[in-house]
Amino acid sequence: MLAPSKETSTKSYLPIAPSTPVKILANALQRMSTQLSDNGDEEHSVNSSSSTQEDLETIIKQLAETSLSKLVSSTPMNSQTDLRHATAHTISPIKKSRTSITNIHPTTTNEVLLLAALHEAEAANAALKKRVIALQASNILNEMYCAKIRSQLAHQESKKQAGNNGGKILGDGLPRLLSGDVFYERVVQFEEAQTRAAAEKRTRTEERKRHAEALADWKKLEDARKAENKARREHYHEALKIWESEKARAKEEKWKLTEKKPTLGKLIAAIPRPKVIVTEECESDGECFDLDDIGSCASDEY
Repeated sequence: MLAPSKETSTKSYLPIAPSTPVKILANALQRMSTQLSDNGDEEHSVNSSSSTQEDLETIIKQLAETSLSKLVSSTPMNSQTDLRHATAHTISPIKKSRTSITNIHPTTTNEVLLLAALHEAEAANAALKKRVIALQASNILNEMYCAKIRSQLAHQESKKQAGNNGGKILGDGLPRLLSGDVFYERVVQFEEAQTRAAAEKRTRTEERKRHAEALADWKKLEDARKAENKARREHYHEALKIWESEKARAKEEKWKLTEKKPTLGKLIAAIPRPKVIVTEECESDGECFDLDDIGSCASDEY
């Protein structure tokens, strides 16, 4: 139910008793709103900004002592962080007054002022009630959203814990009937998984060893290829230099040079680098690549 109207009160009352974090934030917003209304002129703008900063620091300190302390800290949130949504509360329906204000005919100045104030109060109450209904509807949707997100987060946490149980059959610490069929099946599945994991690990080790040996042989062949290509280039540049000098001498002495211009010829092509096999272990944590001598397979570097 909505709280009773208190027109003469200087403090607002929420229709629903909020939790501690909500109460802290609501009181802070009300206090800041009052300060802004009191300091409406430009002379108090500096004081207002400094007081607002102090209010924000106070809010953070107070929230750090509640159940939502992870909201204002660098600690990652988990599925245990919960904001209690007070949604199971009834709001009274909007009813029309039996006596219409339009039927009242004021006769004095005071009655005119009082009737105008009554019009404003009723309009304000109606607007506030609609706003409360909208806020409660938003609160219900937020509760549904948070509940779904928490369940998904809890599922992710359980999967992570199940994947990092350190080789344990049951990592939840709960008692089990050791002679039961369910536990026996779990043991059999666990042993099969351990055997399969060990075999896959041996295969990966052998594959890495084979790849390392193939990579070493490939590096030797690549070094020999680069050295041969380098020697061919040096021989070509020397022959080209001699040919150009002979051509210049023939031009000066006015005789025809019959020797053809030397050509570099085709160099030895690059040898394909041994391929890296991406194993299941690498796929779980990201692809594994051998970054040794990246770019060494380019044929025109040396």
